[in-house]
Amino acid sequence: MPVKNYYKILGLPSTATQEEIKATYRKLVRKYHPDRNRGYAEKFKLIQEAYEVLCDERKRNHFDAQLAYETYLSNPVELAKFLKDQKNKPKKYKPPVVEQEPEPEKRIAFNSTSALIGLIILLVAAANVFIIRMGTQSETTPEKSVSHNQYAAGMSDQQLAEEYIQRARMLMREKNTELAKVYFNKAAELSPHNPDVYFHRGLLHYLLKDYQAALADLNKTLRLSPSYKNGHWVRAKIKYDMDDNRGAIADFTEAIKYDPYNDSLYFNRGLAYYYLNDFEAAIRDIDRAIELNPRQPQYYYDRGDAKEMAGDEEGTCSDWMKAKEMGYVTPDFGKKKCLDIASSPS
Repeated sequence: MPVKNYYKILGLPSTATQEEIKATYRKLVRKYHPDRNRGYAEKFKLIQEAYEVLCDERKRNHFDAQLAYETYLSNPVELAKFLKDQKNKPKKYKPPVVEQEPEPEKRIAFNSTSALIGLIILLVAAANVFIIRMGTQSETTPEKSVSHNQYAAGMSDQQLAEEYIQRARMLMREKNTELAKVYFNKAAELSPHNPDVYFHRGLLHYLLKDYQAALADLNKTLRLSPSYKNGHWVRAKIKYDMDDNRGAIADFTEAIKYDPYNDSLYFNRGLAYYYLNDFEAAIRDIDRAIELNPRQPQYYYDRGDAKEMAGDEEGTCSDWMKAKEMGYVTPDFGKKKCLDIASSPS
């Protein structure tokens, strides 16, 4: 069952502060309380449920990761829209100190947003019991649970590998990450030149914060299939989150070649330019994102942010005013008197 989007229930962006959440909750309670308005009992329950989760930082982090995880599995482009709706960049990844030399693989790191990472780790904690529901099979370890003979009858290695990949993806959705990893490993043994194996196993490593393993798998995916759907997009976002903005720009540019009408790609490349202090390039990319999707208030807000850094005060006010009119909420609006003047009654 899909995760309920508590932000949408309250009508808030995922960047909402606790003060904004509380204020909105009080407003909705007054509007939909059953004592005041009959017929809204179910909606009122949803509002209460959403508030109970979002007002608790631990529960909210858990929810954010769940939402990002499930959205990514179903639609990577929609995940991009969820992530970019959060203005604040995630905490920068600092690789752990290790004694051994790094792998000779080209080093591009795999990271996520703080919400995604924090929440997935909580979800993974529930996957310590490795049980696979396959007929009457009751083996006690993941390795024993994945019996080659269970699927092999009449199948080629390629067909069996595809079965293992699908099974592993299902286990990922069930949060049984250890057993999913076993299936991916067996699929890689059977079909070592199948980019699907490495892409999805890379996502699994990514969710488990095993960045070097995720990096190796994504690099292998793109070596096997340079035009692999979402391969460059995913790697670009990882580089961006790790402050490798130049590397991110290179991968976003490559992704745009294969998907030139994806507004998310231009927007995210624009953010990478922004953090390199190339504000003119950032504005050009966000211009293109808005041209492709003018209904996204986040784009106007971030373009205004870039214009502010470029010294274009009038352009900042214009873009922020547009974002505010479209329902975007941020304390930053309080910095601009032009927005107060525009919203005040004549």
